[in-house]
Formats: sequence, structure tokens, C-alpha cells
Amino acid sequence: DEPPFPLNGTKSIHQAVRAIQAKLFVTGELHLYATVEPSGLVSSVKTIGSPSPEMTKFAAYILMLTKFKPAMCSGQPCRMDFPIRYEFRVE
Repeated sequence: DEPPFPLNGTKSIHQAVRAIQAKLFVTGELHLYATVEPSGLVSSVKTIGSPSPEMTKFAAYILMLTKFKPAMCSGQPCRMDFPIRYEFRVE
């Protein structure tokens, strides 16, 4: 019925990733899936693509700390993945 979404929006996630990108200067695509449990907590983060191991660790850590509004399936909270994708360029 409804996908999961960060309780406080995505701004804090984007700001944290932007801050680490300013230090790492990686290029490429970061594509992650955070598995959000019915409780709203992230139980795991799967990496589909990443420009560096450091960026993967940092972004996964941020997602694990993020509290979500859980997905709703047939009116009940359920487990569902939350995708997040960035493309980094250094100019």
C-alpha cells in the first residue's frame, strides 16, 4: 500500500552523504537498499553499486541510524526495502 520513508525526511541523509563526499571526492554511482522492518528500524543495507568501500560504509551507517515510517501492506506495517541512489562527480 505504502513504501517506507524516513520519519524526518531525506534531508539529513543527503547532508551527511554530501559532507563525506566533500572529503572523499569519489566518482561513480552509489546504489543501496535499506531493509526497513515493521518497527521502522533498518535491519540491513545491501549495496548494488558503490564508488568506494569508504562511501559504502558511511552511507550504510547513516541508513542504519535513520528511523523510518514503516511500509504498509494491506493496512499493516511490513518489511520493505528503501532504495537510495547517488551519482557522484568531481569537477
